[in-house]
Amino acid sequence: MEEVLADATRQQSPTLVAGDLNFDASTSPTQGFGFRSALGLPSPHTTPARGLFQRQRTIDWAFVSGPVEATLGHVHTEIRASDHYPISFTESGSLKEW
Repeated sequence: MEEVLADATRQQSPTLVAGDLNFDASTSPTQGFGFRSALGLPSPHTTPARGLFQRQRTIDWAFVSGPVEATLGHVHTEIRASDHYPISFTESGSLKEW
């Protein structure tokens, strides 16, 4: 993840890195790269608990950089089409400058 963020930082343009990243970003591997969570931190759980001894996890993320202003970050826990909940956010920044 650090390699992806470092490469994206060198591009010097608004950037979105998102997906099933399978890591706990609450320790914020994005620090020092100028990225922010589009869902807000701490993010709600993005996977349901499976089985008696497995807990919910937060492993799906959307990170933004540059003049991107992410608002209305949401984990759609009501949609059960996968083993992960869909995530969404709205961009309300000033991308016109780019």
